[in-house]
Amino acid sequence: MNEEKLNRIKEFLKFCREKLELKNKIKLTLTDDRKKYGIPTFAYFNPSTNELFVYIKNRNLADSLRSIAHELVHARQGEKGELTKPIQDIGGPEENEANAVAGALVKEFGYSHEAIYESKMIKFKNLL
Repeated sequence: MNEEKLNRIKEFLKFCREKLELKNKIKLTLTDDRKKYGIPTFAYFNPSTNELFVYIKNRNLADSLRSIAHELVHARQGEKGELTKPIQDIGGPEENEANAVAGALVKEFGYSHEAIYESKMIKFKNLL
C-alpha cells in the first residue's frame, strides 16, 4: 500500500473516531493474508481486544474504508453495551446498523476526499 493511501486511511480513522465518538483505543492491522489473522470476510473486529483486522489485497480504497467504518460501528456498539450476543452474520439490527452507518461515513468523508473513489475500468463481455 502506498503512503498516500495509508495517509488517507489515517485521516478516515480520525474522522470516524470523531463521528462515532469512540472512546477506546483500537489497534488496526491492514493485511493481505486473511488466514493469518482469521478474517472470515473483508474485516473483523475483536471486541475483547479492541483489534480491527482489514483485508486490503486488490481492494479499492473506498471499499477498504467502508470495511473499516463498518467494524468501527461494531466497536461503538460494544462501547455502548449493545453487543451482548454474537452478531448475526447477515442481517440483524447490529449488522444492519453497521452497514448503513458505514456507507454514510464513507460518503460524507468522500465529499471532501474524492481521491477515495478511484476508478477502475472493468470490461464485461457477453453479459447476456
